[in-house]
Amino acid sequence: MFNFKYNSDVIRTLLIVIFLTTSSLFSAERNYIRRVFRASDGLRETQVTSVSVSPRGTVWARHGELGVLSYLDGYNIRHIPAPPGNYKIYESKTGQIWSLYSDGLQEYDGTKWVSYSIPEISEEFSSAPVRRIRQIPLIPTKKGEVFFLISKGLMAFDVEKKSVSMLLKVEQTRLEKFIDMIPSDDDGIWITGKKGILKLSPDIFKDGTIAFNEFLFDEKLNVENGLRPVEDEIGGITLVADSLETGKRVSIFFDGKKWHKILSLDESIRQSWRDIHQTFWGLTINRLIKLRNFPDLYIERDVLNLGQMFEIAFAKCGVFYAATIDGLYRFAPALWIQESVLGDINSPVHSINQTTDDKFWFITSDGLGLFFKNKWKMHSFEEGMEQIFQPQGSPYFIGSDLMVLNISDRAHFFNPKSEEFIPIEHPSGRYSKLVGQLKDGSICLLTVDPTRLEGGYRIDIFDGKRFRHFMEATNTVRLGSDLFFVKQVSNGDVWVGGSTAIAVFKNKQWIFFGQDSILSPPGATCMVEIETNKLWFALQNNIYEYDGKYWRIIKGDLGNIRSILKSSSGAVWVATGNGLFRYEKGRWISNSTQEGLPSSSIFTLFEDKSGKLWTGTSRGVATFNPEADTAPPIVKITSPKDNSTISTEDAVSINFSGMDKWKYTLPDRLYYSYRLSGSDWSEYNEDNKIELKGLNSGTYQLFVKSMDRNMNESPIFTMVEFSVIVPWYKDDRTIGIAILGAAVAVVFAGIAVIKHFQLKRSYAEVEKIVNQRTKELENATQQLLLSQKMTALGTLAAGIAHDFNNILSIIRGSAQIIEDNLDNKEKILLRTQRIKTSVDQAAGIVRAMLGFSKENGKNISLLDVNMVVDETVKLLGDRFLREVPVHFTPASPLPLIRGSRDLLQQILLNLILNAADAIQSTKGYIEITTGVFKELPSPLVLTPEQAQEYIFITVKDTGCGIESENLSRIFEPFFTTKNLSSKRGTGLGLTTVYQYAQQLNYGIYVKSFPGLGSIFTIIIPVKNVEPTSNSTDVKEQ
Repeated sequence: MFNFKYNSDVIRTLLIVIFLTTSSLFSAERNYIRRVFRASDGLRETQVTSVSVSPRGTVWARHGELGVLSYLDGYNIRHIPAPPGNYKIYESKTGQIWSLYSDGLQEYDGTKWVSYSIPEISEEFSSAPVRRIRQIPLIPTKKGEVFFLISKGLMAFDVEKKSVSMLLKVEQTRLEKFIDMIPSDDDGIWITGKKGILKLSPDIFKDGTIAFNEFLFDEKLNVENGLRPVEDEIGGITLVADSLETGKRVSIFFDGKKWHKILSLDESIRQSWRDIHQTFWGLTINRLIKLRNFPDLYIERDVLNLGQMFEIAFAKCGVFYAATIDGLYRFAPALWIQESVLGDINSPVHSINQTTDDKFWFITSDGLGLFFKNKWKMHSFEEGMEQIFQPQGSPYFIGSDLMVLNISDRAHFFNPKSEEFIPIEHPSGRYSKLVGQLKDGSICLLTVDPTRLEGGYRIDIFDGKRFRHFMEATNTVRLGSDLFFVKQVSNGDVWVGGSTAIAVFKNKQWIFFGQDSILSPPGATCMVEIETNKLWFALQNNIYEYDGKYWRIIKGDLGNIRSILKSSSGAVWVATGNGLFRYEKGRWISNSTQEGLPSSSIFTLFEDKSGKLWTGTSRGVATFNPEADTAPPIVKITSPKDNSTISTEDAVSINFSGMDKWKYTLPDRLYYSYRLSGSDWSEYNEDNKIELKGLNSGTYQLFVKSMDRNMNESPIFTMVEFSVIVPWYKDDRTIGIAILGAAVAVVFAGIAVIKHFQLKRSYAEVEKIVNQRTKELENATQQLLLSQKMTALGTLAAGIAHDFNNILSIIRGSAQIIEDNLDNKEKILLRTQRIKTSVDQAAGIVRAMLGFSKENGKNISLLDVNMVVDETVKLLGDRFLREVPVHFTPASPLPLIRGSRDLLQQILLNLILNAADAIQSTKGYIEITTGVFKELPSPLVLTPEQAQEYIFITVKDTGCGIESENLSRIFEPFFTTKNLSSKRGTGLGLTTVYQYAQQLNYGIYVKSFPGLGSIFTIIIPVKNVEPTSNSTDVKEQ
């Protein structure tokens, strides 16, 4: 025994440590992965006062009075100027950004906020001051149209007409006053009011038809003024309302048929909702709480308890965001979910099985649990009974009414009707233990003669009534002192695993594998059939494979393997005392508590009839939720820099890092694979640093990709190129050449002295010849310049025709659609806007051509490269980005440059479209990055103007690549490599890129890898410039 003496300081310190540990920035609330984003992560300020999620998945964050908005896409955090006031941000499906102000609406046009005065909004703010707290809700519907809700009705604002129309008056309903609204999952609208809620049909967005259903509050609830509705993915809607009894705000829930009061506290509830696990949540001014056991709800725990919390915003698949004084919190469903109704199981779960009538049975250390129709019941073991983990101790079923399981290392019947555990009695008085079940449903029992405990056991088959011998004691002796499983595989063979050997009953005879067999395991505790003639066996930390002839070790050092399962998806799962391992497509990954498992000590695995995967751990049950994370990580190489030179005497150290979308898998838990040019990809592992030694001299490319804990693999690789050289003092050829060069220099020096005197005599004659040749050269140069001008003019004209042909095609197609849909106002407006955009693009080309004809064009201005790239990507439109995703990773900060916005955008558009044409896979995408070069890479296609540093824009694709023999020709007019892809081109896009870059004194660098993709880099020289007050191209980022 040890005696400890505590004091208050020690206890206080311990509590602080526990608090800091449990409130980690990257923690896992049960069933949720929690992440927090602060100023250190890229937000303009840590405090977030408002948050909203667009239909496109973009998250918008406001920072109080700070004049900047932060918006996040999961990989990057960017910024735009904030509109006046502290109003919420709304983004439409097509990317328009809207907000309120005291006299109307504001729209962000890409550079600034444009205000639209709306008297109805101004009047609402004046007549209802509470609207400055409970803001007027907006729903941007399509480009140029916004719905907004005031007390008197639902209204629509048309930007083009500058008009407001009333869609639904409150007098047409029984709600008495409108308060709040949200879009519904079926593209309709939910509206809350003083007396209840209503649901508008989706037809309002299709043809303007107003049709709705009302659901008035139940009088028993004694509430009014519903607001902040949240529609869940299960079919219910939760909101908060004013209690007429307490004056506090309470949480209420509508299940589609009736109303329920969820929670009433001493403090007002600001928001409430139900998640995808049917768990209710509540938000107060400084607490985020989680509720359990609907309808008799109680607070399970305070998930967050901060100084102030402002708002919750919801995304798809159960994700939600919390705006707090401490940052922007993101909650996403975990990969492994602890079923809420099974949440009370905190003891070890050894086995799981399912009956034909969908009853789930669990053997725990405390008893036999039943889960049926979303209800849980525990049948406790009788006094003296003890559950000991056994790999094949699962509850097996004989017929529909009889269950067999092991308790206290002996086989028992369980009668669900009488709820009794009855020991199975052998007619010979032998002890019986369950070890498996055959294909015909018969139970395999290990039976022991109580008078001969040493070597006196055998295997019997039991059908629920009768026993018959299967394996005699003389054979079982060879398997060791204990048997772990009997399993029948698809071809009918029966395998038996013992403590010292493995046996198979095949063709009516026994075959043994053990210590005398080559490479076979000395026994096995569990097994699984991977495919015909391919079996996996586990013993302690290792997995062995047997292919019908040979044995080999598949995986080692897994840590006390307890169960193996092959799922219907083809994945193989391995339960160990050190986590859960998954093998699929030749790759191994592990899951643990960071992915939502209750414990890293895993006992059993089970796949139910619907394909859902269950696991039993030392602290309860969890189910696999693969849809929780479907986005791949990205990876970048941090060192060495591209085009580095390294000596053969040095090891090449490669460092790289990855980021999963929304940091779902933390950076230190990502897996990486690499490939050196000419070699295969390495196995995935957690190392983000490698050292390459003994490389011969030459140029190498190293490719790196990443994978998260749900096997989402980055579809695009990251590459670095470096050269390995031999030091000159160790290169015999270099030393020999140096000596030879010195000798030759001496000889030529002597010759030079002699020639000097000879040249003096012939100097006058040479000068006369030079003068004559100079005049001939000048004449030839004039003729060549004229020829080059004509060639450039023809190429330029072809390029202009190429660009205008694209624009005219858009206009012609839009006109045809308008002609075919004269009765569809929405399509006409959409296509008219598309024509306007195309005309604007044509005007930009004209401006660019005017600049081409003038050495000092007026279209040169001060530019922010990141902003130009971002705006260019937005020009591509949603349809293009859906077909070919474009990821932009800007470097920050970048110096400003002087250049032509139009020409730079034309360069980027041509490179992006060229990259898109090269992509053949539906999983491919384009990656754009910016940064700064101190030194120029080589070899350059086009050399930029000399500068101290250079900004680069890299456009990388996962297309078909370009063969090395074609790289030197890709910028020639009318030359195309698109016969290698599924698309055809004119061969003018890259010619235009070259001409514009040449005019702007930019450089071009190209790399390509056939079958993998291409990388085009535009290099922009940076000169010392200062922003001017009249420069409209520089915007705050």
